[in-house]
Amino acid sequence: MILPPPNQLGAPQRFDRWRAGQDDALIQAWGAPTRAIVLDLPVGLGKSVVNVTYNTAHQRAFTYTTVSRGLQDQVQREFSSIGLVDVRGMQNYECLELPGKKWNTCERGPCLDGMDCSYRNRGCLYYDQVRLWTSQQRRLTNYAWWINRARKGDSIGHLDTLVMDEGHDAAEMVASAMRLTFSQDEAMLPSPWPLMLPEWQRWADKALVGAKRDLSMATAGTQEHRELKDLVVCLETLITAAGEWVWEYDETRREAILEP
Repeated sequence: MILPPPNQLGAPQRFDRWRAGQDDALIQAWGAPTRAIVLDLPVGLGKSVVNVTYNTAHQRAFTYTTVSRGLQDQVQREFSSIGLVDVRGMQNYECLELPGKKWNTCERGPCLDGMDCSYRNRGCLYYDQVRLWTSQQRRLTNYAWWINRARKGDSIGHLDTLVMDEGHDAAEMVASAMRLTFSQDEAMLPSPWPLMLPEWQRWADKALVGAKRDLSMATAGTQEHRELKDLVVCLETLITAAGEWVWEYDETRREAILEP
């Protein structure tokens, strides 16, 4: 089979010819009989063109995920001209409710503490971008953002294809997104160290009582309130965890780290 050039299959105009191996990879992907398709392609082949044209040629709604923000930036530069819309974590957007503050990204926004925000429903640089992103057919983000949003049950828009660039790192990215960290300064860590998940869960059940009490007394919008809120979420997550988990203790940071 001889394919027309990428720009006739939905890629930007500058992609006017195939690199060696790209067209063969695309034909292989189109012919795959399975729901999940794995392409083992060499470095430098230009995987992003294959990933994008696989979908644009048939008008599929797709989300393109990357491991790093650097790769995310690269894909955005190459394919924004065909309507690829990018979104990333809150820390990448300025919070308009915190003008002039040293740390004024949306991840510190007062709305996350239940406080009123005049921009949340319209005008917020982050939430407006998320609303735009979910409404589009061609979307770009990173593994961390995608996994976090999926875990919360938030909308990810209509989807025909999920592109997982650097897919060999997917398992590690999922484990990283589910990682729970408990600081000795935030919660009295158990002693002796639990060996099994049920023991950690019994500790978390007791620690949760104190964390919720401290959260109820903390002032909304303060760093203390945010840290306690995060601690409560982590403890509740640990209590409901299932399967096999591993843990380690970071002596320098005085933190216990657990992950599946």
